[in-house]
Amino acid sequence: RLIQPLIGGIYTADPDCLSMRATLQQFVDFEKKYGSLIRAMRSTQGKQSGNSKEAGTGARYGQFLAPRLGMSQFVNAIAAQLPVGCVQLRTSVERIERAPAGSGANWCLFLKGSPAPLVFDELIVSSPAYACPPLLERIAPQLAGMIKLIPHAGCSVAVLGYRREQIKHPLTGFGFVAPRIEQRKIIAGSMSSVKFAGRAPDGKVLLRVFVGGALQPELNELDDAGIEKLVRGELQELIGAEGEPEFCLVNRWLGVMPQYHVGHLDLVAKIDAAAEAMEHFALAGNAYHGVGIPFCIRSGEQAAERIAGQV
Repeated sequence: RLIQPLIGGIYTADPDCLSMRATLQQFVDFEKKYGSLIRAMRSTQGKQSGNSKEAGTGARYGQFLAPRLGMSQFVNAIAAQLPVGCVQLRTSVERIERAPAGSGANWCLFLKGSPAPLVFDELIVSSPAYACPPLLERIAPQLAGMIKLIPHAGCSVAVLGYRREQIKHPLTGFGFVAPRIEQRKIIAGSMSSVKFAGRAPDGKVLLRVFVGGALQPELNELDDAGIEKLVRGELQELIGAEGEPEFCLVNRWLGVMPQYHVGHLDLVAKIDAAAEAMEHFALAGNAYHGVGIPFCIRSGEQAAERIAGQV
């Protein structure tokens, strides 16, 4: 009722299939060092209490952070630091090939609708893992085959706006997760306007509800009206949301969340070795060493450092 919905919600996964070492290595370390997770938590809490101003205040709400104007601020900030014209939006790379010997470059990128390839000295492939195999099969078929073995899941996200008086719950938390044992039709719900300032006008509430995942993929086949009906029924039972929402938008993120199943670290070690054997090349992304934004940033920095070290 606790661990399954938390981990299942983060990865939209079936926790029975996940690798503990790949997803919660710190818990493995705790068990080895202290003999049990309870003893580990008691010991670490005791150490933190003397150093933290938040000691004894319960949940560390300061850990919930997001850019004020949304996640696109990350991308826009990076793009603003790049030379004008080097970012090509809505442009598909159809394939990658090695540049001809003596051409003075190492890689050719063939873009959809473009007769001539773009040539580059260095290449970092940061595409989602599910999109990598077709791009890499000409230059590294073995690497492409290994990346293809990483499974993916996904979910649908319903975003709803309510008037505050429509919701009976005091909204004293930031959200909730739904344990599989309770047989709910949702994975989790996030009270976005409580969690982050500025997400809704005064007197309004913005909610996000997650549906589907690896455990209930058939729910993603519902149309938008079906998902809205399902979600509204669950919200009525769980937080007392009554009446019509002011709006409901359904976003579908299907087959895009890498699943760190048992054996993931061994597979990624082979992927890393194959990538490192290629000169002027690096991989980055959320399919290898962590799905969260800090892990993606670290992956990108490591790829950039590898390329920079070869130039």
